[in-house]
Amino acid sequence: MSRLDKLEKRNSKKRKYKYILRVIFIFVMIINTMLCAFVVDRRANSMLGKNQYKIEEVFKSVEPSMKKGLDEVGKATSKILNKDNIEKIEDNIKKIKESFTK
Repeated sequence: MSRLDKLEKRNSKKRKYKYILRVIFIFVMIINTMLCAFVVDRRANSMLGKNQYKIEEVFKSVEPSMKKGLDEVGKATSKILNKDNIEKIEDNIKKIKESFTK
């Protein structure tokens, strides 16, 4: 195996590793945020009482905008993770490497 092949293989592994770490980080942050929201909810409920603190109404009013935002995020990530785009990027990287080796 040539040095260039080894370097390319090593960089490919690093990219996969970074992607996996980013996904794990996002999941950890989501869990952390949910736990914090739960704690704040319980504290607010105990401080204000059940008659004053009506979070269900707030959730019902925010729900449509959250669904719209999640749909937009889903569309954006599907565009980014589209295999055709990844293949195009890899082809461009190969072309650039070839131009440097000439």
